[in-house]
Amino acid sequence: MVTSPINTSTSDQPAANDLSCMIALGEEIKSVGKAAYQINLTGINAILLAGRAGESARGFGVLSGQLREFTRGLAVSMDRLGTLIDGAVDAVSDHMRHRRLMSLLLRTADHDERCADLIAPALQSGAAATARRLDRVTERRDALRAAIDEARALGSTGSMLARTAKIEAAYGGGFRQEMTGVSGEFERTVSNIVASLGTLARLQREGQS
Repeated sequence: MVTSPINTSTSDQPAANDLSCMIALGEEIKSVGKAAYQINLTGINAILLAGRAGESARGFGVLSGQLREFTRGLAVSMDRLGTLIDGAVDAVSDHMRHRRLMSLLLRTADHDERCADLIAPALQSGAAATARRLDRVTERRDALRAAIDEARALGSTGSMLARTAKIEAAYGGGFRQEMTGVSGEFERTVSNIVASLGTLARLQREGQS
């Protein structure tokens, strides 16, 4: 019997769970993108409204522009996350394929002693290949976690801008009611984005557990 230095007895279930979480991450990123697009449109209307309100709504107009800038930064962040998720999926899938191949070689060696000596070198070299693939998976996961943390920090900035816009809406004079309604839309949409970013962090942790 050939003894492999690779742990082939472990189920592929953890890796499969990891892939499922990656898919869920991708769907959540789409939700963030849709919400960001909505803020961008609301921001345009808000800037026009502030212009009609005059000098008293200048601060509201500036904040509305900053919220649009926030969505542009968020879009860049989501694009980066999407790229990182693609890389992580590739790394995990490659690791799974390699483990299955090594498991197949080991079973063949166990059932056919004539092949054992021929397969033994491949199993030995496979151990190093497995280690390299695991390192690649870890690197992708670490990069993904860091990017999600950065996105959540950006989300906190968006929350601060939305809250400040709500305060500035009170100085809208005759347009106060309309501006309050717009600022409320800002706040609700940003709140949804922050919740989605929290979900991204949770899914990423679950994928590693």
